[in-house]
Amino acid sequence: MRELCLLVPLALGIIVTVLTETATAVRSLTPFSVWLVWSTLGIGTIFWLWRSARMRRWPLLCDHRSSRSSLEITMSAWLVIVMFLTGMTALLAVPTNYDSLTYHLARVAHWAENQGVSFYPTQIVRQLHQPPWGEFAMLHLYLLGGGDRLVNLVQWFSMVGSVVGVSLIARELGAGPRGQILSAFLCATIPMGILQASSTQNDYVAAFWLVCLVYSLLVLRSRPSPSIVLVAGTSLGLALLTKGTSYLFAAAFAVGLLLPERAHTVARRLKHALAIGLCALVLNAPHYARNLQAFGNPLGPNADASLYINEQFTLPILGSNVIRNVALHLGTPWPQVNEALERGVSTLHAWMWR
Repeated sequence: MRELCLLVPLALGIIVTVLTETATAVRSLTPFSVWLVWSTLGIGTIFWLWRSARMRRWPLLCDHRSSRSSLEITMSAWLVIVMFLTGMTALLAVPTNYDSLTYHLARVAHWAENQGVSFYPTQIVRQLHQPPWGEFAMLHLYLLGGGDRLVNLVQWFSMVGSVVGVSLIARELGAGPRGQILSAFLCATIPMGILQASSTQNDYVAAFWLVCLVYSLLVLRSRPSPSIVLVAGTSLGLALLTKGTSYLFAAAFAVGLLLPERAHTVARRLKHALAIGLCALVLNAPHYARNLQAFGNPLGPNADASLYINEQFTLPILGSNVIRNVALHLGTPWPQVNEALERGVSTLHAWMWR
């Protein structure tokens, strides 16, 4: 059941991408066309579930013989509380953050008006060239719901999927039931994650696809099969199509998990890497083509990219970035402690730059 929580979103991710790009090509990305496709898929799914139930193909969903300690029950209960509260916030709260209004939701509104995701005139160029999958999903909910009431759910479902996926990664790494619950608990209680789970940002969406990628690569090492290669390629493609930072994180995991353990497995690992990369390229090809046509670069304008990278690369600057980013996660409810931490960071920087 947990694996289905990853495989079903991956299938939906492909459907959203193909439907969006196909409808854009014929300028028919309208509420009616979206309703028609998703209604047909929904009816087909219900029919398949009914047939499966009649043929008694349902697996045993749970094992009531297993027992859980009070600690595991407490962590599981807290998981449910976090997901329920963030889900209610996602449903009831109106998107108001600056990034959503100037970038994420703005491009969704333009696409809905233009009946496609083709580029349009704008002074906020990141609405065009930045990876768009998170907003693709929001666009479908925007068209289906007749407004932005449901768009926060994209991040929320990504949080739920990430929690499930992290527990599966822990299982692949050898953790028992308590370790899997603990890993899910730690994932669900990340402060920034809780804040973003009810927003229209795309960080949790990208994180979920990366979680799917890591899990599939772990499975690929122990139980290689063509289907797992396809899952890994889809995960990588959707991650890259969601957020640019996925290139860095995905590369680190891919190098670590695709490196051959033995000399005779080199050819097989190369085949896996090639197939995974090809799947990712196919999913990203339409967006790359739009960027190439508009900016001459599949990743967008070089001038805009300079806003996201350091002007210099030195060891002191690297140390400064590490210290500042670690300090962001050390905040406490006590102002005196936070002020002391801030003074410590400033003092450390003054010493570094003497």
